[in-house]
Amino acid sequence: MDKLKIGIDMDETINTFIHDLIEKYNDRYDDILTFNEVFDYNIRKFLKPECKDIFAEFCDNEFMSNLKLVAGAKNVIDKLHETEDIYFVTAGYPETVFARHKWLKRHFEWYNHGNLIICTNKQMLKLDVLIDDHYDNLINGCYRSILIDKPWNRKYNTIRAYNWFEVPQKINEAKNISRKDDEE
Repeated sequence: MDKLKIGIDMDETINTFIHDLIEKYNDRYDDILTFNEVFDYNIRKFLKPECKDIFAEFCDNEFMSNLKLVAGAKNVIDKLHETEDIYFVTAGYPETVFARHKWLKRHFEWYNHGNLIICTNKQMLKLDVLIDDHYDNLINGCYRSILIDKPWNRKYNTIRAYNWFEVPQKINEAKNISRKDDEE
């Protein structure tokens, strides 16, 4: 059987992007915003008006370099890499591409630059599976979708993983769905 091409989003799917962004924002703007209060993908709705562009203000190379891994992501992705083709897919700012590359290299020994895809329209990608926290990236693509559970995506009914330990089972479900589609 061919290896699956699995695309994995980076920000808040495998790293702690929004958690860390909220922490910096709260420090600078003397706010008490919590991660679970961000129930819409557009975080700007939850910020004080004086914070004009949270991403331009905080998302520099140093910030990107210091993001932490989401619990379980490394072990699961390393294991998946043994049998599948893994690509990291991000719509992040072009200015942070090199920092993202270095971050991936530090956390995944097998990673090389050919595993990184910068793409804002993920529906253009030809993958077997896309794992993402943003529901819009998962619709109308030529891939099976796995939504990583976050407060901003809980209103959507789709294949969902509540943590990284559930991802292999969800991928197996996607494999089975793909096989059934091939047989029809």
